[in-house]
Amino acid sequence: MKEVDLLANEIANEFASGSDIISRANFNSRIIQINTNAAIKSQTASKSSEQAKTLSSATWTGASAPFSYVLSVTGVTTTSNQEFLPSTAITQIELEALQGANIVDGGQTTGSITLKAWGDKPTVDIPIRVILRGDA
Repeated sequence: MKEVDLLANEIANEFASGSDIISRANFNSRIIQINTNAAIKSQTASKSSEQAKTLSSATWTGASAPFSYVLSVTGVTTTSNQEFLPSTAITQIELEALQGANIVDGGQTTGSITLKAWGDKPTVDIPIRVILRGDA
């Protein structure tokens, strides 16, 4: 609310400077700024959430790159933002498979995201974390 206080102080300073008249347009403009800033401040992002998932090697489809994988994720919408990261418990072999797969976003629908592997088709299951960002 700092900006609201600053705007209110500006109005008060105009009166304190010896001017006992403030134009109606100037006053209304300042009030609109105060209300707009207050409305913006009230729109805060939700907290992000995390889901542990495993990309099963048997679920990848396609005979050549890009290979596809449809992953069910509760909370995904057509416009939500999410990221995926390796699990904190990933092994070296799983990490090498993840890196070798060169996985990118392949789109999303309500309840699922599609991943595309432009590198090697994973031959081991890969544990990941899906971060559902709260800023969407």
